[in-house]
Amino acid sequence: MMGSMKFWFRLAVLSSCVIGAWAQPAAPKAEAMPKQSALDAVLFYQILLGELNTRQGSPGSGFSIMLDAARKTRDPALFQRAVDIALQARSGDAALQAAQTWKKEIPSAIEASRYVLQILLALNRIEEAGKALTVSIHELSLEQQSAAIASVPRLFGVVQDKTLASGVVEKALAQALTQSQTSASAWTTIGRMRRDAGQITAAVEASVKGHAADPKAP
Repeated sequence: MMGSMKFWFRLAVLSSCVIGAWAQPAAPKAEAMPKQSALDAVLFYQILLGELNTRQGSPGSGFSIMLDAARKTRDPALFQRAVDIALQARSGDAALQAAQTWKKEIPSAIEASRYVLQILLALNRIEEAGKALTVSIHELSLEQQSAAIASVPRLFGVVQDKTLASGVVEKALAQALTQSQTSASAWTTIGRMRRDAGQITAAVEASVKGHAADPKAP
């Protein structure tokens, strides 16, 4: 029970961090001809059955049915619903399965990457979360990456092992350190992670490098 409560608390904290940091303004879309719905009578019944199972106290069955429907249609909304069902049931492993399947089926789905990152951190799978962080940042434009990178210390603040978190984040930001647009933000973030891990001398060194990369930065 305690493990489940910790997972749920971590996820609530992480969600508030990621939503703000990785939020993107909706791009204007040109009007398009309406597409034929992917739902047929059988699939509609399947989705309905999944919802009924979930609402009637069988979230495991509802999750499986919904995830199967998502695979068949490759519909992001159904994948997200499957993730949500698992999260509401406080099943981190099932939520991760759904998010990873979503990403596998729709590689361009940025939202799926965010879910994977949040869930891995909530499950305390820190090294895997570092790899997911790399993917999430690289999916953003260079203009968006600095703000996302700046939010990383708050995102990884739920991790108990601060030294591990610092090393994982530094590895995840390796490419950002080599890019002029993101180098200052990356070094500043690394400095904050090192400071939180009690590595004061190394934190100061990172701060100096961040200032050298962008002297105008605060």
